Amino acid sequence: MRLVLHVNYLSFTEDLPSKWWNKEGILDEMIVILDQQFPSLIQFFGNSDKFYPIKDINEVKIEYQKIKRSNTAFTLSEFPNTEGNYISIRLADTIGLRIAIEDNLNSAVEKMIETTDAIFRAYVNSAIFGPNLVIYSPGHAYPKRRPVRNYQFLYETGIVNFIDPRFFEENTHLKMNGFEKLLSAPLPAGVSRTDDKGLICIKWAGKFINEDSVTKALVAREDWCYDNLSLESDDNFNEYGDMIYTYLGSLDELNDSEFFDFYDEELEEAYKIYSIKSDSEIDKETAEEIKRFLSNGKTKNGLLIERAFLVAQDRDQAIRLLIRARELGLDDVLYFETLDGDRILWSTDPSGDWRTK
Repeated sequence: MRLVLHVNYLSFTEDLPSKWWNKEGILDEMIVILDQQFPSLIQFFGNSDKFYPIKDINEVKIEYQKIKRSNTAFTLSEFPNTEGNYISIRLADTIGLRIAIEDNLNSAVEKMIETTDAIFRAYVNSAIFGPNLVIYSPGHAYPKRRPVRNYQFLYETGIVNFIDPRFFEENTHLKMNGFEKLLSAPLPAGVSRTDDKGLICIKWAGKFINEDSVTKALVAREDWCYDNLSLESDDNFNEYGDMIYTYLGSLDELNDSEFFDFYDEELEEAYKIYSIKSDSEIDKETAEEIKRFLSNGKTKNGLLIERAFLVAQDRDQAIRLLIRARELGLDDVLYFETLDGDRILWSTDPSGDWRTK
């Protein structure tokens, strides 16, 4: 696994020229901070064309002066070959630095916190920080609750969140979603909230010693966020936690000679509409046909079956028939409803690592 610190989108409160990156001292102060924090680490310094390695801070200063003289803006772009932990710093949308950190997990977290505090102290009188100040673990998998929520600037896999309260003062709509609770509401045991000269730091675990500790921190954070913040649900989920599997309109309708009613040619998936009312059983004739076609691995007219689904009349029936359907070899029992003209096929038991509180 790896960690990333994003220090992004500083909103400068003082009047700056249109080419503000040329203003004396704006980036120079950042370079001084990085020189103090990372005197011997490889630096990645970017302009609008590329990122390239620089072996010491003096080279960063030289390249910075070159770009200042050429009136070219800096930009932060993806650097996919960077492995391990790194810090990604962007001032507004135009200046970017990336610094690799070779420390172990917990040392990297502490170094990232120290760096953020130093940057905040340097710019607190001229800029408002927010919203994307976070240490996160890209792509880290952990068991989630349903429906999945949109974490906005908190990041789904954030393990340390930094908050400049002035950002909330300028974005009052976030207060209506309960985000001000991040500043004062009680936190779970083992979670710390500190205030360093106005920058709030919420660290979602005491120590990060391995991947398991990161997972536990993300689970604790998710439970707290679900209980305290009004996070919007992900568009792929409904209020019950059911997940969109596909849209009926995207499937090919089969002719009457076929047992199955719809087919996805690209995924080789077959769908059978189940029109019989039933509490928990699938009628014997349908069950035998399902077993026969799944055993053959293709439909009556030779369409290959990689996955197969029953489509119930409603959500309640989908839940009742699920156990029996999987005993027969079906992948899931879906149900459909029409929303805004789209006929959505929902799964009440989507694949994934899910949990209840």
